[in-house]
Amino acid sequence: MATSPTPAPRVAEVGVPPARLPKGALVAAPIVFVVTAVIGIVMIAVSVVTIADAVGNFHTVRAGRTATVRLAPGEWYVVLGGPGSTWRQVQVQVLGADGRSVTKNASSTHVSVDASGKHYDSAGSFDVSRTGAYRVTVDGPAGTEARIGQVPFGRFIGLLVGGIVIGAIGFIAAVVLLVVGLVVRANAKKRRSGVAAEGAAPAVLPSPVPDDGPVA
Repeated sequence: MATSPTPAPRVAEVGVPPARLPKGALVAAPIVFVVTAVIGIVMIAVSVVTIADAVGNFHTVRAGRTATVRLAPGEWYVVLGGPGSTWRQVQVQVLGADGRSVTKNASSTHVSVDASGKHYDSAGSFDVSRTGAYRVTVDGPAGTEARIGQVPFGRFIGLLVGGIVIGAIGFIAAVVLLVVGLVVRANAKKRRSGVAAEGAAPAVLPSPVPDDGPVA
């Protein structure tokens, strides 16, 4: 009986499924940037509105009138307001409890805001050492007025600086996350390319059964 030589087993290439590239940092970067940017913008906007809201709550004395206001210790601002530029024609006299005009501070932070449909510009500030009644007289065109109050500069500066800082930190954090994400992704690509270059692991498949032909 003749026999045929047994063929060598066949070798097949078994592919290794590619690993998914990491992208967590790349996704987080824009999210961090957008969230911190929105928070920063909102804080800055609120800081601006803070001054306008404060002026809106000041003691108001309309042109042609005299009023008595009670003031507590601290720095008090006098702002002149009216439609358009009519505020420039307003004159204010503030008398203390002793009947004397208050002493205007040599320097003070300038305030200029729009509130209640009018433009307001500061005419200066004066200091109150003890609580008392102050007599305010206002002269000016119809529709103009003067307002006296305290400006919350601490809150304004805190919100403004806080908004800028948060926005800056968010931007830096987003850039760092982006760089880290790109580096990690690039390294993952290199490792995957190296695995592909080495070739897939061989696997032995069963050889076909030889045909011995007819039996003699």
